[in-house]
Amino acid sequence: MSSAKGRDREKLFSDWMKMRDFEGLTDKKGTAGEQLIYFEYHEGKDQFRGIFSKAVDFEDWWFTSSFGEKEMLEEVTSQKARGYEPLFIVREGNFYSMIFVKPDKLAAGRKALEALGIEAPEVK
Repeated sequence: MSSAKGRDREKLFSDWMKMRDFEGLTDKKGTAGEQLIYFEYHEGKDQFRGIFSKAVDFEDWWFTSSFGEKEMLEEVTSQKARGYEPLFIVREGNFYSMIFVKPDKLAAGRKALEALGIEAPEVK
């Protein structure tokens, strides 16, 4: 990832906020036609921040965080069984943040993330 993409991406993030507020922001932005495409959890702050885009609409999607690698892998397995694929998985400390989308939306989502310098997850 280039440092320029990292700087540009940093400007796109929402403020850090507690989960309830972040969920409210996600709903509000969704109503305005902006899709959550990436988010992070900060363990020390116990807060979330995200990047939203008008370029994609996942329609049916899921976002979550889990504590620990085992729990993350279980979440991935569970979501795959439900017909979802991980758009991204990012780790901060022992927390994993993930968005899952239907397979027909995966390419568009990954393209939007690639423009931000965010690579697809490698899950076994």
